[in-house]
Amino acid sequence: MVTFAGFDADLRERQLAPGQLLSKLIQGWQYLFERDPRVARWIVEQQRPFDWPSHAVAGSPTSPR
Repeated sequence: MVTFAGFDADLRERQLAPGQLLSKLIQGWQYLFERDPRVARWIVEQQRPFDWPSHAVAGSPTSPR
């Protein structure tokens, strides 16, 4: 499970850098840390970059123009 974007209370997409997004995700799950502090590590591991397909996807930064 990877999170790519966030939304504010008015359902507008938040423009966050990857580090900012991770920080907000951690804050959102803070209530679980007392019960199981491993949750923070799980969140970080899930946000770790993964391999993208080698072909360009329409609209991606690597797609031909």
